[in-house]
Amino acid sequence: MSKNHGFIERMKSDSVAFCPLIGLPVLTVFLSATAHGTSFVSFVSVASFAAIALLFVLIRADRPSRLHSVLAASSALLVGSIALTHWPLRAAFKLAEARLDEHADVVRSGGSVDGKSAGWFTIREGRIDQRGIVLELVGHRYEYCAFVRSDSSNHRGYPLSRRWFHQVLR
Repeated sequence: MSKNHGFIERMKSDSVAFCPLIGLPVLTVFLSATAHGTSFVSFVSVASFAAIALLFVLIRADRPSRLHSVLAASSALLVGSIALTHWPLRAAFKLAEARLDEHADVVRSGGSVDGKSAGWFTIREGRIDQRGIVLELVGHRYEYCAFVRSDSSNHRGYPLSRRWFHQVLR
């Protein structure tokens, strides 16, 4: 009975450790891929990295486990790579780029793309201003972001391709 009880207790503690080690990277990937502001995603990535590092230290102090060590190291590398490269945003953008180009061409010709979607992104409003063709995305709670297609070298924002940039509008 005590052997079975020990197994159940270990499973409970393992699930408590596994949830943040898997959940924090998944949350960070989701936030980046859905075009939240790059500074916000970097903050979440750094906070996730710190939480994973702390959890790793606590796990190692309690009972060394190769699985926990590998999972913690992998999670830390994953969220670190997101903070440095924003690869989920780049991947989601690449999947939607052709459709975004089509929407930008519609805006250039005077049409409306309000409410249209491209991949994971929904366009709130399309317009032309001094930056170029701006496809403002449906907002998140604290900030609005846009994809800006600009043929000029005078642009601000996070570059996604030769002509497209991600920009926080606030």
